[in-house]
Amino acid sequence: MEQLEQLAQRLEQLAQRVGQLVAASVGNGAPRSAKPMPRIQLLVIQPTPFCNIDCRYCYLPQRNSKAVVAEQTLANLFASMARGGCTTSTG
Repeated sequence: MEQLEQLAQRLEQLAQRVGQLVAASVGNGAPRSAKPMPRIQLLVIQPTPFCNIDCRYCYLPQRNSKAVVAEQTLANLFASMARGGCTTSTG
């Protein structure tokens, strides 16, 4: 459980950093030598590792965990995606 919490915190940090990079590249402060961020074509979000199928060959550790991703992490992710021009979703 502690590992999932650490992972969630790391994902939040990464989402914030991506948001900062996107803002810097879109804003007027981007250096001329900065390369544009690659366009994301597919983003899969797994809000929880929980799976109730219980396949005997499953390789995923802790699939019985009912931990969920923090709402702030999702908010950061979606804000970053919106700033990056992602406007379509499925699911």
